[in-house]
Amino acid sequence: MKKIALLPILAFFAVACSNKLTQPCEFDIKVQTVTPTRATIRITPENKDVWYSFTFTSEGDIYWPYPDDIHADGSLERYQQIYDSNAEFEYVSVASFLDMFCYKGDMVYKATQLEDGKRHRILVFQVDPDTHRRIGDIHKIELETPAIKRSDLSFEISFEGTTVSITPSREGETYFWDYENTDFINANYSYSSQLFLYKLLDMYWEYGFLDSMVDTGSISWNFATQDRDMVEGEQCSLSVAGIDENGEFTTELTTVDFIYRKNGIEVIPQPDYGF
Repeated sequence: MKKIALLPILAFFAVACSNKLTQPCEFDIKVQTVTPTRATIRITPENKDVWYSFTFTSEGDIYWPYPDDIHADGSLERYQQIYDSNAEFEYVSVASFLDMFCYKGDMVYKATQLEDGKRHRILVFQVDPDTHRRIGDIHKIELETPAIKRSDLSFEISFEGTTVSITPSREGETYFWDYENTDFINANYSYSSQLFLYKLLDMYWEYGFLDSMVDTGSISWNFATQDRDMVEGEQCSLSVAGIDENGEFTTELTTVDFIYRKNGIEVIPQPDYGF
């Protein structure tokens, strides 16, 4: 009898908790840092227990001209379609919709690979945990990334034996260079040496040791003696680009593909597309 008497009480608390999660909540959105291609944004909900989601769009994107409500609601619809399509496969372990696409409590969003000199917008909106629909108003903030100061710095890359030499067209300007297995770049960075280099710079910049990873003036590197992990016949891509104090590319990438040989580097000719 005592257990039966508790049922209405438990039901009352369940409804009260549900109402708390669907009561419209205010959000505080602050831009903490902005560089030409990066932004750090803090989202603070008034109620730490509610679920919410957000979208980030940039000037020139297909969704930029859309009204906020169409953009936000459309995002939730796309998330639901993605979730439903994944859930169709019984052999795929699918997390809950809320865990995949929504957030709770304070969070810091780090936007990267932004286009410099453009406006960008973040929309934050509360989500009903049961229906996955938007609740209440859309909260938004806009920011503008500063333009990168471009440089006409260029680079000459030459090989002698197992040594590579990089010579910039001017002394005194900083640049960054690195090389990696070509198959690794293709598999993990969508065949993009620029994306690979950007991710490295982003990591160095975030952890505060970018200054120790850049060069000025001419440098030489011997693969045989300075990289003991090199394997005979390994194909690599070497890229170099000018950068500024924020770790932003100031020049286009200069890239050379090569095969490591113990008796000398074999440079792979760039394809001629006839342009």
